Amino acid sequence: MRGNPITVFETTRRRVKGDRTTLSLTLETLFDRYTSEGRHLPDGSLKTEGYLEHVRQTGRYLAKFFGRGHLVTELTPDRIHDYVVWRRDG
Repeated sequence: MRGNPITVFETTRRRVKGDRTTLSLTLETLFDRYTSEGRHLPDGSLKTEGYLEHVRQTGRYLAKFFGRGHLVTELTPDRIHDYVVWRRDG
C-alpha cells in the first residue's frame, strides 16, 4: 500500500453519509472503527487477529478508565499519565 495515511474527521464522515447529526469522535467509536475498518496498517502490513485483539483490549481498558463516551479530543498528556498510573497499579 502506497501513499500517506488519511485522517478522517467523524463529523465530516457522518455528513457525507447523510447523517445530519454532528458526532464527535469518542473512544468507543475510535476503537470500533479502527478494528473493523481497513485491514491494513499504514505500512501495508495486515492487521493480524492477535494485533486486533490487543487493540480491542486496550480500548476496553481506556473505556473503563475514561468512559466509553469520552471524547478523543479531550485526552490530554496529564489524563494519559493518570491512566498509565492506574494501569500500573492494576
